[in-house]
Amino acid sequence: MKNQTVYYIILAFVFTAITAVISFPLISTYLEDAGHDSRWYVLLAEGRINEVIEPFSSRILHPAIAGWIDAFLPLNIGESFFVLGIISLFLFLILNSLIIRKITPSPLLIIPLIFIPYLIEVSREFFIPDIFYIFLVSIFFFALYHKKEGISLGILFLLFFARESTILLGLVMLAISLIRKKKKLFIGTLIVIAVSMFISAQLAAPSLSNIHNVGGSAYTVLKLSYNFFNNFFGIKLWASTLAGNCEPVLKVALPEWSLFGSIQEAGVCKWNPSAPLHSLAALLTVFGIAPLVFLYIGVKKIKFILHSAPFWISLASFFGLTYYIVGVAAGTGVGRIIGYGWPAFFLAVPFLVNIFFKVDKKFIIKLSLAQISVAWLSYLIGGVIDNHIIGAIISIVIAVPAYIWVLGLLKKQQKKI
Repeated sequence: MKNQTVYYIILAFVFTAITAVISFPLISTYLEDAGHDSRWYVLLAEGRINEVIEPFSSRILHPAIAGWIDAFLPLNIGESFFVLGIISLFLFLILNSLIIRKITPSPLLIIPLIFIPYLIEVSREFFIPDIFYIFLVSIFFFALYHKKEGISLGILFLLFFARESTILLGLVMLAISLIRKKKKLFIGTLIVIAVSMFISAQLAAPSLSNIHNVGGSAYTVLKLSYNFFNNFFGIKLWASTLAGNCEPVLKVALPEWSLFGSIQEAGVCKWNPSAPLHSLAALLTVFGIAPLVFLYIGVKKIKFILHSAPFWISLASFFGLTYYIVGVAAGTGVGRIIGYGWPAFFLAVPFLVNIFFKVDKKFIIKLSLAQISVAWLSYLIGGVIDNHIIGAIISIVIAVPAYIWVLGLLKKQQKKI
């Protein structure tokens, strides 16, 4: 067992080192042009929250730590974010490896399952809190796995200051705690949600309103609607506050209601199939064939997952699946956001496979080959093709036959329970 731990540490170190080598040269480029969302996190790290717009102003934990690193070490702000991200990646891999080795009879499955391109991609965006956030979530599940519910509630509290979407985790935890009749955990979770959201709102109070100058609830509805239509159907909505977003083919003037904030006109842009193609490609490839395995088991054994599986597996399953679905409508970077659903695929899948399938070497090898082909081959091919639409189509073409093959494999190896 001790040798296995050393093996996982070495493997995590090598993967992290490769990611660091790939990412480090980007620091100067990103600092010179910290555009898009990155600039808000840099401002937060510099303590200039009064210049930051919502909802970024509530995501203070990650940039605050980067700011502390910058203050106490001889690093610039870009290098501080980079160091924090690399440490987060390394520890994330270690924590998940330590759990997975205990719940699967085939530790080698860890390599194709969690060492995937997604982690390299989110680690390269080191100003954005993705890799730090999923690291915190891994501590949360590590604590639950070891039945340290108090520690998990403490981590849940911190998670609210990393991303406001932590509310999804909180709500799923409330629901499963209620179903499993864990009254103390339910009450504790409810208190953590209320307190953390209140404190987060107070800390973000000095910040600026969102670019549309609309209320928080209206902003959430508008954001989800915008991303849903774009990512699912290729219909990009337009607003006068989104300068340069696209050229509308149809637009209408809006009444001067406070509900619409600064939005004076709204419309629709020309249909573009690239977004839904990218969404489908991301859903099929980011986690390799793990979503198929999870859904195959989940449809048949949902009652077991909800009522009989360990609490942390139930939570990992339903939180992960929720984020995997909602992620398509939560932002423009679908592949990045659905990655927050990793607990369903990194934790629940190996646990459920061990219970419901006849696991032998041939089965693991075949699953691993399919996983590598879908997660890595599509990523590498997509990376060398300039045309994003063609790249997405190739990814889908690679994934679909692999899914069909794995589906047959699952039916053959399923235990009769």
